[in-house]
Amino acid sequence: MRSVCPRQSIIRKCYSRKTTLVTTLLVILLFVCWATASAAEEVNLALNKTCQVITGGSLSASKPPGMVDGDITTMWRSYQSGSPSTLTGIVSCDLGYVSTINRIVITEYKQKSVRIVVKLSTDGVNWTVVGDQSFKAIGSANRRSEYPVGGQSARYVRVEAPDAVYAFGIYELEVFGIPSEQELRDKASIAALPTLTAPQVVDSIPFSKENFHIYLFIGQSNMSGRDSLAPQDKFVIERAYLLNQEDRWEPAQPWPLEGSSTREIQGLNRYSTVEVLTKLNGLNPATYFATTIVANQPDIGLGIVSNAKGATAISAWVKGGELYNEAVRRAKAAMQYGTLKGILWHQGEGNRNDVSYVTHLARLIADLRNDLGIPDLPFIAGELPLVGDATKVQGSMGFNARLAQLPNIAPSTAVVSSAGLRDFGDGTHIDAAGQRLFGQRYAVQALKMIYGMSDAEIKLQLADELMQK
Repeated sequence: MRSVCPRQSIIRKCYSRKTTLVTTLLVILLFVCWATASAAEEVNLALNKTCQVITGGSLSASKPPGMVDGDITTMWRSYQSGSPSTLTGIVSCDLGYVSTINRIVITEYKQKSVRIVVKLSTDGVNWTVVGDQSFKAIGSANRRSEYPVGGQSARYVRVEAPDAVYAFGIYELEVFGIPSEQELRDKASIAALPTLTAPQVVDSIPFSKENFHIYLFIGQSNMSGRDSLAPQDKFVIERAYLLNQEDRWEPAQPWPLEGSSTREIQGLNRYSTVEVLTKLNGLNPATYFATTIVANQPDIGLGIVSNAKGATAISAWVKGGELYNEAVRRAKAAMQYGTLKGILWHQGEGNRNDVSYVTHLARLIADLRNDLGIPDLPFIAGELPLVGDATKVQGSMGFNARLAQLPNIAPSTAVVSSAGLRDFGDGTHIDAAGQRLFGQRYAVQALKMIYGMSDAEIKLQLADELMQK
């Protein structure tokens, strides 16, 4: 056996200890770096995401976006006429992506809840309870409660406050976790979009009259669009033009409306000559209708004439009235530059229980075609969304069943499905995500009906489960 001198043994022991110490320090350093990176990646996944009220209504000045806007002075607050002593409040937030959730923080208006139940879901159908707290004290100070989740994967967050003291409200719903890789990629793509500048009137349309295809968008508030535009909706639509209030063309893009009571960037119905200036013209079907049409028809330009007005029954649209006259006048002004290819219609919230609605609509279609001089002008109507309370949903289902008979009564007409569309919390108005899909669905119908394309030929800009079935 080879002998080792004491000095060599000491050196080896010292070296071994130093190696162990260095290795330990490296492990600690790597752990600190990992922990720091993980903490840095944790964000509020609910910030500015879409929330809706399932039960409890909304006070007019305190809508669901107020609880996910990052502003502790704004909130969502429940509402029911008659001011009941208790009212259950249930809200749901769509994070947009399946993400890793670590904890949920709720800042409640005063102390109205006696119990809060927090649930998570990946599909919005099957829910898992991740928090359930009961509260004894009910006071006037705002209450902050936290619910550890432990890294569960979910896309939807649901908050339930059974039998809350009226009127329950949430200042801020914060969902802390790690964004999905897809969300990070999407945000990077949005950040790379060019900054909008004020649209300028164009001197001429770079398409022949035959190849400049015009569409008229009319109806009530869901055709006006009431949900705000997200960053991804703020872009100039390629080869598309919007008729402004002076009946002149400018690039189709969102922009604030001069004279409006809001300075928020508005969508493509902002130049409606019949809508009131106190209303927000948010994202309506026109934007994603246009993007889908131009993506599938590379040789045309597209002209948008949007002249919807909220809170209008079909009786307000009859021939001879202001709404009808302005729709026809503006369509004719646009037709000096191009070819009117179709009318897109969404209206019915004011006629949900009208059993004669389709007859009235067929009369309106005939009048529009006659006055615009196009006997077979395509007309595409949209179903009502199945949102709101049980009475509203039942009424909308009956309305949609009657609307489905339109193609049997009026030729060259079609109906677009509202399946899966959600409201933004007020039980009436389609949220921005729904408006994107709705616009695409209108476009798919137009591409088949007007351009003769098959489903297999149509390129979809957005994933839509209804279109993939």
